[in-house]
Amino acid sequence: MKNKKGITVIELLTIISVVFFLGSFIISDISDSRTQSQNTSVQKTLVLIKTQVELYYLSSVASGSYSGFCYNTETLDLLSSMEEANSEKANCVDSVDSYTISIGKKGTGSKESYCMDSSEFFGNTLIYSDAQTTPGTCKSIEIKE
Repeated sequence: MKNKKGITVIELLTIISVVFFLGSFIISDISDSRTQSQNTSVQKTLVLIKTQVELYYLSSVASGSYSGFCYNTETLDLLSSMEEANSEKANCVDSVDSYTISIGKKGTGSKESYCMDSSEFFGNTLIYSDAQTTPGTCKSIEIKE
């Protein structure tokens, strides 16, 4: 009997298919991690906005007013950075006595959003972030986790 050196085409195809199969799991995990990281970035930016909105409220021209906060340069910059990080539209609505900020939650495939408002609510809601038009209304549509 001759001693063959090398591998057959069947063995080579089997090895390639196993490598691709294992690679698909790794790519899936990396994609999930990226989405999770982007959502975490948005949550941290919302915390920064929360601090900024309270400082704005205390130092606004009409002391004790949220009016105009959403059009403040710093606010617009933070909203823009959230949109870039998450590829979702951020929405900010304000009035004299309330505000609401929302942004779509990446990777949910639904209308789930992060929302924060003047009633001290900060969490997940079932709204389209670009449909949010009433300041101070996140909690009425809260998702319990």
